[in-house]
Amino acid sequence: MARKRVGPYRSKFEAEVATKLAKTKKIKGIAYEPETMGYILELEYTPDWKLDIGGREVYLEAKGKFNYIERRKILAILRCNPTKDIRLVFMRNNKISAKSGTRYTDWCAKHGILCSVFPSLPLHKREATKT
Repeated sequence: MARKRVGPYRSKFEAEVATKLAKTKKIKGIAYEPETMGYILELEYTPDWKLDIGGREVYLEAKGKFNYIERRKILAILRCNPTKDIRLVFMRNNKISAKSGTRYTDWCAKHGILCSVFPSLPLHKREATKT
């Protein structure tokens, strides 16, 4: 259950801190949540398989569920490793969410990721799904 907001603040504690800040004479200006800041999490990824296909290194990841967290992770991995050939093989071609018409392979095609649905394997570009 989400906490109730207290005025513009996300919690009672933040409201208490804001009151204390407002009473502090040394502070010339106060802005609550004035901007957003990006950040990077330093994580590691271990692909399921590394294949040698005609002298080319191909990494293959098998996916059952492919929820938002997994999709975001794959995009981050690809962004950090742009020279790696990372491909996905799905157990099923499910929708990415109950309310979406987009299927796993549609999402991959949109993002330029080679993929297939088992028992097919994305070993050759002509056999994989890609735009």
